[in-house]
Amino acid sequence: MTGHQAVEEWIARRRIAAASVREAATGPRRRVRTKTSAEWAALASKSAGTIGIGTRPVNRVLAAVLACLALPLTASGQERGAPAQPPVWVPVPTRIDRAAEPRERIQPDRPPPDDRQFFRVDAPARLLDPLTFEAEDQVFRLAGIVPVERSRVCQTREGARWACGLRASLALGRLVSGRIVGCRPIGAPPVSVLPPGSRTASTAIVAECTVDDRPLAQRLVADGWAVPVEPADPALAKAAAEAVARKRGIHAEFVPN
Repeated sequence: MTGHQAVEEWIARRRIAAASVREAATGPRRRVRTKTSAEWAALASKSAGTIGIGTRPVNRVLAAVLACLALPLTASGQERGAPAQPPVWVPVPTRIDRAAEPRERIQPDRPPPDDRQFFRVDAPARLLDPLTFEAEDQVFRLAGIVPVERSRVCQTREGARWACGLRASLALGRLVSGRIVGCRPIGAPPVSVLPPGSRTASTAIVAECTVDDRPLAQRLVADGWAVPVEPADPALAKAAAEAVARKRGIHAEFVPN
């Protein structure tokens, strides 16, 4: 077999292989038998010996082309006749049979439901103690923090003394007075609170409360007017470290304005 004849035979077989691929994609038209990958490899080996590699440049090229035909003819690398996988993306909306779908369905991330209750606080706010306030006939106690003692006295860097406990007892009122407050009970038992100068105790709901989506407990701790309950919540512990580092509230070196 000459090199020219081998090239013509290769072109003819490639046309037959292309017709077989079109038949698999568009439906049967005629029965065409094409060689498998193993048969193409054998043909490449036989052609290499018949043509005589090394005698002509065209023979080297032809043998290399025939060897490449030993690879799968399909772009996906699957053997011909294997069932095709359904496409992941389709150009048009398509109804999917969930029972027959083999791929795992990934649920989208959804934010947790907002179960806060919102109340408007009077101005000025009615405080029962440094961490307890009244809103629309309900009493709420901030969870996760303990108040600064009302009688506490702090000292500046120059040695001046000031009533930091009294300032701390009024800090919550400045944050909630006339504002909309959102509170979420934490499920703890209610606590009894006796307001100063009163003989009747009130029952307070222990809750996490926010103003403008910022937790009130975290705000008081960051401003230096309360301390976290031990063991502290990570967010409250970070706020307490910030108050000490920035010398706010009871940690101030000067009397705050």
